[in-house]
Amino acid sequence: MTLPADFLEKTSSPEALRHEVRQTCWPNELEVLLLRAGLCEVPQALVAWNDFCGQVDIENLSEGCYRLLPLVAGNLQNCGQSLQHRDRIFGVLRHAWAKNQRLFGNLTPLLQTLQKSGVEILLLKGAALDTFYRQQGSVRAMADIDILIHPQDLIKTVEILQGLNCTSNTPITPDRLFQLIHFRHELTLKSATGMDLDIHWYLVADARHMEAEDYFWRDAVPCSLGALSARTLHPTDQLLHTCLHGSQWNEISPVRWLADAVMLIRQGIDWNRLEEQARRLERLSPIRETLLFLDHLEIHLPPGVIDHWSKVQITNFEKVEGSYRTRRPNSRERTKQLAWTYLRLNRNRSFGELLYRMPAYMRQVHHFRAYSRCMTFLIYFFLLFLDKNARSPSAV
Repeated sequence: MTLPADFLEKTSSPEALRHEVRQTCWPNELEVLLLRAGLCEVPQALVAWNDFCGQVDIENLSEGCYRLLPLVAGNLQNCGQSLQHRDRIFGVLRHAWAKNQRLFGNLTPLLQTLQKSGVEILLLKGAALDTFYRQQGSVRAMADIDILIHPQDLIKTVEILQGLNCTSNTPITPDRLFQLIHFRHELTLKSATGMDLDIHWYLVADARHMEAEDYFWRDAVPCSLGALSARTLHPTDQLLHTCLHGSQWNEISPVRWLADAVMLIRQGIDWNRLEEQARRLERLSPIRETLLFLDHLEIHLPPGVIDHWSKVQITNFEKVEGSYRTRRPNSRERTKQLAWTYLRLNRNRSFGELLYRMPAYMRQVHHFRAYSRCMTFLIYFFLLFLDKNARSPSAV
């Protein structure tokens, strides 16, 4: 099945694949083959793998592609010795498993200390998905562990982790923590062993004002990570988070999030809940685009899902926002995107409040170190504010 041109990036030459500059969040044609090799039924997956191997240098892959090799190994593990690059991909699988074990062994004691100190945590992303991947004979390659805490626990969490010799790239002062709570949603700390722990206090960066977090915490489910007993998001909420986080431009080819989405769908999804949560966050577009892409990828989805989501109406607000998020921004587009994000963060505030809070917001974003970008931000802010208030969010 041919994928729609709107989704696919133009495929680079195999020699350039490792150093390709991403233009959108969507996979190119070679990455689609790799996803099919890891996710489809074995006969179809084997055809995709052989086609992929015939077009690339297996030792010269992008980091995004490399992360999917354990998934391919797990999916094609019963194909025998004739499987192309069998030793290589199973070597990557073993390496990813060992790396994950080291990550878990180093960071789970920190998380247990937080729990004993009364900090409630939810495991996010790869740490929460590891069990699902292992059920398929694979592992979810990870470079860090992500957790969600309550905003009011941020200062306590940072103090505890600093007491355990965790550090940040920039000094953490009480004033900075206060600004972070209001204008950011995550902070990365590095353990004494060099492992990264990403602390989130809002699951959705720019929807914190909508009280959506209560739904995520209320319906969280038990999970484990090595010796750690914790909780994670309801599978449907995990899928929502995966789609929102994944369908954004990233320098590293972000194909792994599509595999994450498939793993979650195979666990069983409450489709009504997914739509309700997406509507509550005004984020229907990332869900719809992800599901449509998986359908074209020939991933089996429950009957009626694609028919329903292909008809879901998307507001102009979401459509414009999606165009900012999914493609690679230049400096001017990035400034416009930040202005849009600031308006979304503060959509219920008066114009005076928006101006008053703006300097604190800009101090938290490295992009604004140049005076010209600050002025461009102000121009875009005024234009978007006027446009947002002059136009009703009619569906398209």
